[in-house]
Amino acid sequence: MALTIEIDHARTRAKAAAAGQPVVPQAVKGRIRRIKWVVLLLTLSIYYVTPFLRWGRGPNAPDQALLLDFAHGRLYCFFAEIWPQDLYLVTGLLVLASTILILTNALAGRLWCGFACPQTVWTGLFLLVERLIEGDRRRRLKNLGAPLDAKRTMQIVAKHSAWLLISLATGGTLIFYFTDAPELLRSFARGDVSANALCWIVAFKARSGIRKLSRSITGTIAASSERRPRRLPSSAGRASRRETASTAISACVRSASTSAKDRTSPASIADCASTPAIA
Repeated sequence: MALTIEIDHARTRAKAAAAGQPVVPQAVKGRIRRIKWVVLLLTLSIYYVTPFLRWGRGPNAPDQALLLDFAHGRLYCFFAEIWPQDLYLVTGLLVLASTILILTNALAGRLWCGFACPQTVWTGLFLLVERLIEGDRRRRLKNLGAPLDAKRTMQIVAKHSAWLLISLATGGTLIFYFTDAPELLRSFARGDVSANALCWIVAFKARSGIRKLSRSITGTIAASSERRPRRLPSSAGRASRRETASTAISACVRSASTSAKDRTSPASIADCASTPAIA
C-alpha cells in the first residue's frame, strides 16, 4: 500500500514571512524559464523603445509614433489620432482587451500574470540584478546572517545602486510617452530639463523602486544584526524521529491489514495518511 505525504510549501513560506525571514528564490532553468526570459526582453524592449519610434503625420504635427499630448487634447497612436470626443473608442479597446485576457486565462491559465504582467517582468529584472551581484540562493542565504564587512557592504551598495538606476530609467521612460522623447532626452543631456518633468520622474521612480529599496535594506540590516545561527538537530535526534515515524506507519499498516482481513480500510488509510512524516 502506497502512502502519499503532502508538503505544504506555501504554509512554510507563510511561516517564514511571519517570522520576519526574507524569501530568497532559487534560480531555475528549463523551457518555461527560457520563454519567460524571451518575454521579459520583448516587453522591456517595447516599453523602452516605443517612445523613440517616429511616424510621419505631415507638417505641424508631432512625429512620435505613440504620444499622449494632453496640452492639445490628442492621443497619437501610429496612424490613429484620437480626440477627446473619441474616447469611446479607447473604452471599447480596453473592454476588448479585458475580454481577451479573461478568455486567455480561462483557456490556458495565468499567461498574463506569469509571463507579461509588469510586476512579473520588473521583479524578474530586479532578481536578475540581485543574483548577478550577490550570487545564487545559497550564497544569499549565507549573507543574511553574515556581518556587514567591506565586501558585503559593497555588494549592498552596488545592488541598490543598480535598482535605483532601473527605477530611474523606468520613471523617465514613462515621461517620454507624454512629450517628445528625443527632445526631452537632449534636455537631460544639457541639464535644462523642466521642474515639472523632474517631479514626475521622481514620483514614478519612487513608486517603482523606493519601497523595494527600503524593505530590502531593512531586512538586510535586521538579518545581519541578529546573526543567530540555525540550530540543526543532532544525528541521534534525527535517527530517533525517523525510527518513530517508521514505527507509527508500520503499526497503522498492520492494523489496517488485520482489521479489514486482507482488505484495506478507508479509515485506517486515512489515519496512516494523517500520520506526520518527520525527516
